Amino acid sequence: MRVLASLFLLLVSALSAQPVDANALFQKQDWAGAAQAFQAAVAENPADGPSWFRLGTCLHRLNRQPESRAAFQKAIDNRFQAPQAMATIARSYAKESNLPFAIQWLNRAAGAGFGGVAFLDSDADFAALKADPAWIPLRARIDANAHPCAAQPAFHQFDFWVGDWDVQVGGQTVAASRIEKLLDGCVVQENWMPANAPGGKSWNFYNAQTAKWEQVWIANGGVLKLEGAFTDGAMRLQGANQSAIDRITFTPLPEHRVHQVWDRSTDAGKTWTVSFDGIYIPKTQL
Repeated sequence: MRVLASLFLLLVSALSAQPVDANALFQKQDWAGAAQAFQAAVAENPADGPSWFRLGTCLHRLNRQPESRAAFQKAIDNRFQAPQAMATIARSYAKESNLPFAIQWLNRAAGAGFGGVAFLDSDADFAALKADPAWIPLRARIDANAHPCAAQPAFHQFDFWVGDWDVQVGGQTVAASRIEKLLDGCVVQENWMPANAPGGKSWNFYNAQTAKWEQVWIANGGVLKLEGAFTDGAMRLQGANQSAIDRITFTPLPEHRVHQVWDRSTDAGKTWTVSFDGIYIPKTQL
């Protein structure tokens, strides 16, 4: 029994060590040794997407380009890092100066969401492709994947609110407010700083899945959640809780000013009262 148990432990140890050895060789950039180890791994488990991907990398480094592309295709078939694998197939064709196929595969990568601009810019194997007229628009498309909030117009619909403001009600300044973009332009943050009351903050963002703008306002322990859209020349947000419906409208005005109106209804929207009506004036104008 002890002999059988020992043999079983040795077998388990050998099987578990195999991918570790392949990865260790990969980290040492022993491309030939790692390629052999990963070939053994995918022979044992053809659905091992990560091993197919690393095998493709090893074969590329060994300049075995057709085999490299076949391995990356297997990674794609197994749904492992498909956009990156498509880009590496493009790189392989570019290394061979097969530009039509390189462009075709890079277009596929861009369509799948690939955003590895640094990979394109730093890898010398793309050198031949960079002289092709297709390179600039392709790179721009991939850069847009990497920075969707900067590239897509919908994320800029609230840009008119960004700035350093004095906020006036009835001609009197009641607060300062600094509106800034964060996280590569994906979040519009409000920093509300009233003269004689506690401040507050809101985080505003465009939700591409719902095509709606959302706001989360926090002040004095209270939370208000709104959503809406930029329609008819204004950002219109609305949210409800158990006691009221809040409706906030931001309208851009001439001279880079903004009009904010906050309405509230406590009878399910039958009647509305104005909670706030103010004008945002750039500090540079005062």
